[in-house]
Amino acid sequence: MGNDPLEAAVRNLLTRALEPETPLEGLGADAPLFEGSLGLDSVDLVSAIVAVERHYGLAFDPGLDMAAAFRTIGAIVATVRAQRADAAEGAEAGAARAAAPGGG
Repeated sequence: MGNDPLEAAVRNLLTRALEPETPLEGLGADAPLFEGSLGLDSVDLVSAIVAVERHYGLAFDPGLDMAAAFRTIGAIVATVRAQRADAAEGAEAGAARAAAPGGG
C-alpha cells in the first residue's frame, strides 16, 4: 500500500460500505477484491459502485466494464481519476462554449 491519499480514501470508503470479512488495510492495491478470501460477491460490487458514485459525485458510463473497473483497489482509484478528468474536461469545454461569442 502506498501513500496515495485517493487510494486510502477509496479503501476507507469500501471498508465502510462493504464491511468485508477481511480488513482492506493490508490488502495490496492489485489484489482482487471479488475473488478469494474477502468474501465479496456481485451484490458487494453493486454496493461498491453506488458508494463510489455517491461519494465522488460521479455517474459511470453504462458501457464501462464495471467488473474490471472495480476488480482491485488500484483499478477503482484509476477509474475514479479517469472519471474526474473526463468531468473536468467536459466542464472546461462547456465553460469555453459559454464564453465564446454567441455561445451558451
